[in-house]
Amino acid sequence: MPVCSLPRLRANGGITSWTEHCSSRPSRATSVRSCLELADQRQRRSTEEPTAGRKLRRSHRMTAHLGLFAAAPRQKSAGTLAPPRISPYVGGRPAVARASRAPGARCQLPPPSGEMCRNVTNAQPNTGTNTEDLLGARRTVQTSIGELGCYERGAGPTLVFLHGVLVNADLWTRTVPLLADTHRCVTLELPLGAHTTPAPPEADLTPDGIAAAVTEALRDRAPEGCVLVGNDAGGVFAQLVATSSPDLLRGLVLTSCETYDNYLPRALRHAQLAARVPGGVWLMVQALRLRALRRLPLACGWLTKHPLAPELRQSFLEPARGDAGVRRDLGKFLRGVSKRYTRQTARELREFKQPTLFPWADTTRIFPVAHAHRLAAAMPDARVRPIADSYALVPLDQPEPLAREIRSYVGRRIRPAL
Repeated sequence: MPVCSLPRLRANGGITSWTEHCSSRPSRATSVRSCLELADQRQRRSTEEPTAGRKLRRSHRMTAHLGLFAAAPRQKSAGTLAPPRISPYVGGRPAVARASRAPGARCQLPPPSGEMCRNVTNAQPNTGTNTEDLLGARRTVQTSIGELGCYERGAGPTLVFLHGVLVNADLWTRTVPLLADTHRCVTLELPLGAHTTPAPPEADLTPDGIAAAVTEALRDRAPEGCVLVGNDAGGVFAQLVATSSPDLLRGLVLTSCETYDNYLPRALRHAQLAARVPGGVWLMVQALRLRALRRLPLACGWLTKHPLAPELRQSFLEPARGDAGVRRDLGKFLRGVSKRYTRQTARELREFKQPTLFPWADTTRIFPVAHAHRLAAAMPDARVRPIADSYALVPLDQPEPLAREIRSYVGRRIRPAL
């Protein structure tokens, strides 16, 4: 159905309502559809109209298609807004024109469309979840690989959360609020493809380099000791920190992450190949725009069992799509991945004496739960807690069981730092 703007405002500044427009031409318009078509035809015939006027009219038509009211320019002779020029067709039904509204006020749609309307001048794009409300105030920590984002919320025993590749601190937005009432939750944001500030070009983004940066952040934000929680690649960094700086940890939580020879997992090794081809990272992240591709096992299909909210998906994928520096960081990290890191930590964790918890997705995909049992059996003080109905990204699929296991583990098992 064509969508058009109202006829020009009358000379006295009033607004001609769509009802008046249709009823004044009963012989030419027997329905709203025909009236819209006639109005559009009249606009197309107005070749003498100035170009600026035609652009303004097209702008109002686009605004109407989004279901929004558009404010008219201010009158020079008065300090109030001029009567708004609006589309007659909003939200699938004729709109009732309003003569004026106060500056800065939100507009209202007529019933039964409800109150779901926005002030165009104050509209903001939907850039993802409100991270600071969920994870706490954001600050930065200076490290050897540049500034790392750091969110802090709550008080009590300190938990530090690490995320994996192509996700960011928003991975923990469903888990941290469940723990922040009794714990101090520190969530780090690492340069792994979903970060907002690219690392310096010379930064060491190998697993060792990122683990060193995490160690520096722990010394800055949790010098008294903490429980380090890692998921996906964040679990690898947690293992590296546990073996290199055990004095900083009061405990370790590894939830569905790489171990032994499973780095990268077989289903995701194509990402490392893409990072070695010029333009491969760009092509990979652009392909994830398509839902059909995202749900494939070689993409995100085996990472989350339940669909991601659009806000989270945008938060995870938009940085790499729009910033060449972020893609550069992602490619550098992927090219540096090697199973020698997880083989080494598997040997050295046999000497890690602090209590370790494996709240692991009870699945054979990506990170099989058998790997958790194998590693836990080799450690002095570790146990596995399978989590049902989840794939690799447990903090998104099952945040409540994960938070419950962490709370119980910290309350019963944590001892002072070494």
